[in-house]
Parts: sequence; structure tokens; C-alpha cells
Amino acid sequence: MNTSFVRSASTLMLLISVLIFCAPVHAQGVTGEIRGTVTDSERGELLVGANVVIDGTALGSATNLEGLYSIKGVPPGTYTVTARYVGYRQLSQQVTVSAGQTVVQDFALSVSAVRLGEVVVTGQGTAIERRKLASPIETITARDIALAPVTSIDQLLQGRVAGMVSLTTSGQPGTGGRIRTRGIRSALSSQTPVIFVDGVRVDNQDNFRLYRGTGGLVSSSLADILTGDIERVEVIKGGAAATLYGSDAANGVIQIFTKKGYAGTPKWTFTTTQGIDAPETRWVREPFTKDKVLKTGGFQSYTVGVTGGTDVATYNVGGRMQSAEGVIEKNSTKIYSLSGGLRSALGEKVNIEFSAAYTNSHYGGMYNNNAIASVLGSTEDSTIQSTPNPDSTLRVALLPDLTDFVNRFTTGLTTRYNPFSFLTTRATIGLDYRKNEQRNFNPVEAANWTSTPGGGVFRFDREYLQISLDAAATLAYPREGDITSTFTAGVQGFREEDRQSQATGTNFPVPGTDDFDNAATVSAAESNQQLFQGGFYFQESIGIFNRIFVDLGFRVDGNSAFGKDVGLQSYPKAGLAYNISDEPLWADLLGPVSEYLTSLKLRASYGVTGKFPPAFTRDRTFLAGRFLNVGYISFSAWQSGFEAGKDNDDRVRLRRRLPERSHQYSGDPIL
Repeated sequence: MNTSFVRSASTLMLLISVLIFCAPVHAQGVTGEIRGTVTDSERGELLVGANVVIDGTALGSATNLEGLYSIKGVPPGTYTVTARYVGYRQLSQQVTVSAGQTVVQDFALSVSAVRLGEVVVTGQGTAIERRKLASPIETITARDIALAPVTSIDQLLQGRVAGMVSLTTSGQPGTGGRIRTRGIRSALSSQTPVIFVDGVRVDNQDNFRLYRGTGGLVSSSLADILTGDIERVEVIKGGAAATLYGSDAANGVIQIFTKKGYAGTPKWTFTTTQGIDAPETRWVREPFTKDKVLKTGGFQSYTVGVTGGTDVATYNVGGRMQSAEGVIEKNSTKIYSLSGGLRSALGEKVNIEFSAAYTNSHYGGMYNNNAIASVLGSTEDSTIQSTPNPDSTLRVALLPDLTDFVNRFTTGLTTRYNPFSFLTTRATIGLDYRKNEQRNFNPVEAANWTSTPGGGVFRFDREYLQISLDAAATLAYPREGDITSTFTAGVQGFREEDRQSQATGTNFPVPGTDDFDNAATVSAAESNQQLFQGGFYFQESIGIFNRIFVDLGFRVDGNSAFGKDVGLQSYPKAGLAYNISDEPLWADLLGPVSEYLTSLKLRASYGVTGKFPPAFTRDRTFLAGRFLNVGYISFSAWQSGFEAGKDNDDRVRLRRRLPERSHQYSGDPIL
């Protein structure tokens, strides 16, 4: 791990913290207070985490664990106060505040299938109502998450976001699937959407660069994100909506927001889940496979957490232990995690949010996992069944050992400073670190089942570090009237470092040895790459009569994989949203039908997005090839010429080009 990156991130986070705590806290004049409760209108349940804001100001509050909210420091006057909660219709009330007095205003919200009043932040750079958007944004609420019988983010998204699917790469419990969205398809580059956790860009890749003899069994960074820590998820697809994320948004963007707690006395929770995984045996003909190869695996999960706080600061801390056994021998997983979130108000104008999570995962699997049917067999003429002693043969087939260990730490700090009611600023800095160690041991005794007659041990490591920065300012003026304007300008940047290494030891002199010291032949290789991207954007949202909204945006990006002939890339967008059902004549035109047809919205959008190429693309040439019997042209790494049989002159020429880019790459086993 490059310690200079960590020192830089720590320095930036310390600087932001100092600026926050040194920010002036302005003295309050003679003001009043608005307080009350927010409940479900049908069942009378208290709604925890509902947002109550004073329209046209930066004043607001969220309901605590008792469903109570309190807005202090309100200047005397008459205001429109609006209560919002995800999955409910927003409700507004007129409130008059007097100096030194407390006004009680309760809200009873009704459930809404159409979430036009819901506030989202993904793709806009600032909080905005869904009704004002010209592009679709899907939301998975806290209630959806609580009711979902899933344990990972890829399972949570499956079937709950239109146009998004999760493809299972392995039957191994605990591993994550590959997420796909409608749009661009590529056989050569990743198609996983960009993932942000509390505004911090995180690793979204699996470890297919680290597989050997696993039959598709690889751990995934998506499996490290546990659903119990999630408060809500926002998913965005399409170029017009993804312009704010630039050169890596062609596959979509997933924003995950973790729990930060609610005000109130500490509330402890303990949850346990128990279950089983049963194999599907309807198409298995051989009794031996059913009885000896397949099994019923168990699943168990234990979660403990505490949340609480005051009007000034709230917190949420939790831990989880999860283990599972697969339906095939040796398939198992154990996951341990700790997470915490904090939200604090430093005066009237400044507040911060901090989150951190650590995950430790252990995976165990069988050699050639997904192709196990070809090894163990499920037919009468299967390899094991045809042997004189199938039980002994199965024992030998189970000797190869495949293990995978993952340590991951993610943290982020967001600061918001609102100097005026019409101006808000935000800055987020964070890092994501993931260390993956995969070890595949093939003993001498299992030579018949592996490609290493003398035995072998294979070690594959991946160390990933990403530091990201996101800052934006929003000017909302005028906020009221027939014409409104919300202008946002921001900058984003990230730098990722991906170090991968592998070592192979083969031909053990005697059985029973399992480390590199006892191998007759040892070889190693290393791959290091760094990538940087930075960009800035502008966005303008114009409201007309609070029914028609025009959305305009423009982004410029630079990436270290872009060559000099590519330079900077620009991504424009434009959109129009027309809420027809907000027209005054809507109810008159439809009459009684308007009670059932409550919302009608027309929208259109245009945008350009992209997918930045992998590292070293600026140093590559074209390579023609075939994939699945279809011809293609791709960018080929400069060393691919060696594999294609280039002559010595080409090799020397390419070698001479290397020194000027030596800071990007080292440890090439070819040279």
C-alpha cells in the first residue's frame, strides 16, 4: 500500500476537520421554535427519520426515535413547513412563529405509490425533489431493505430496479454477483456500475484477474457491503442523468447511503437470522452424487447495533457476524464487520457526516468450483462413480484446498456549510482500501484431479486503494415565484492504485508440504497500475410555475488513460420535465377520475456519458481478434506484440518507450 496516499488523505481530512471546528457560530437573536410529530395517517405509527423543512430557508430537522422533530432558531414570521418521508406523500402546513414561543405542528403522512415528492441527490449535485427531474432515478427505501430477505447489495438490487440484473458467477455462499444495466455491452471491459458509499467512490470490481483453477469462484467487492448498514439506495441510468459522474458512468451509478442515527435515548437492537441452503437434485440421476457430493448447508447471521443522539449530534454503530455453508463440500464463508456513522451540527450553518466500515471475510471452496459436475459427475458414467472405490476417490478429489481472505476499510467525511439561505456548499473526502489474498493448494495426492502432477501452491494477491474528492456549491435564487433557478457547480476527482501479484510453486519432493519453501520450482509476477481522473461540472435547473422544469448541464473530464490525441472529454446534457397533474385545471378536466389518476408527468432528456479505458490505453495499439466467433478490434497492451511474435526491432522500439512512463508500471515478468 502506497503510504503517501494515506498521508495525503489523512492531512486533507485533518484540514477539513480543523476548518469545520474553527467555523464561526453566529449568535442567535430572539427567535422561536417549531416542533411536533410525524406519523403514518392510516396506522398512526411514528415515522423515524422523516424530514421537516421550512420552505425557502435552510432550516429543517429530522424526526428522532420517538417520531419528534424540533426546528430551533426560527425568526418570527409566517412560513410554509413541509414534511417528507420516503414512500409517503409530502404534506405542507402554514405556521406562524412568534419571538420566544414554541409552535406545535404535527404531520400525518399518507402512503404514496408514486414518489414524486421524494428528495434525491444522485445525479444532481444537490438535494432535489424527484418531480423536478427529467431523468429517472430509482430508489430503494429503508422499508424495502428491512423487508428484503437478502444479505448483499447485488441481491438487494435484483428485481427491485428496472433494467438492472445481477448475474451469479458462483454457487459459493457470500460471493457477490455481477451487476448489469441496460445500455453498453463489452466483452473486454467491466460493465459494473460505479458505486458510491456516502459520497465516496469505492471499488466495484471482482477478482477475475486473480483466478486459477477456481471454476469461476472469485470474491467480489460487492459482497463486502452488507445491507444491514444501508439506509437507502439511489440508482441512476442514462447519459442525461449521469453527466455528473463523467467518464465512468455509461454503466450507471449506484449511490449507497448508510445509517447515521436519529436523536433520542440510545436504542439497542439485536437480530439473528437462521436458514438453510438445499441443493436442487431433480436433475441429478446418480444416488452417489446426491448422498455424498451434495449437502444441505446452514446459514446464520448475528447483528447488534445501537443508535441515538441529541438535536446536535446523532450516531449509529453496529457489528455483524455471518457464516454460511454451501451445498458442495468445502464451500463456506465467514464475514465479520464493524461500522459506524455520525451526523453532527456545528452551529446554525455547519454540519458534518462521518462514516467508517471494516469488513473481514473468509471464503473456502473446492477446486474447479463451478465446473465441479465435470469432475465429480452426476451421471451413471461419471468419473468418480465408475471407479472401484468411489468413496476413496471422492476423498482424494476433495484434497485440493482453495481459500480467499479479504480485509476492507472504507471511510468518508462530508462537510456542509450554508452561509446563506440561498447558498449551500458541500465537500466530501474519503478512501477505500481492499486487500485480497487467494491461495490454491493442490497436494501431490490429488494429481489425478489437478493439472499439477507434482503438487503445487498458487498465491494471488490484490491490494486496492482509492482516494476520492467531491466538492460542490449550489445557488438557489430565486427560490420562490413563477420562475426559480438552482445552479450547481462542482469538482470531482479520484485516484486509484491497483497492485496485483501472483506466485506459483510446483513439484513438491514429498507429500505433506504446502508452502513455497518446499517447492522445486517457484515463479512470480507482478502487475501495478495507477489511474487518476478529475473533472468539473455545471448544472442549471429552471422551474417555471412550479410545474415545468428545464435541466441543463455540462461536464469536462481528464483521465490519465487518455492519450494526447484524446485530451479532455466533454459531456453535455439537457432535459425537460412537465408535471401535467399539477395544472390547476387537472381536477376539473378529469372530474371523479382525478381521484384515481393522481399523477401524470411528461419528461424528455438527452445526455452524453462515457466509460474511461483501463490503464495504459494511451500507450497501446489496435489488435484484431475473435471473441465467441465474432471478430473485434480492441486496444492491446504494448507488450501484446511480444505474445503475437513481433520481431526484435519492434521489441527494442517498445522497450525504449517504456522509461518515460516507468512511474505507471513496474515488475513486468516479460522484460
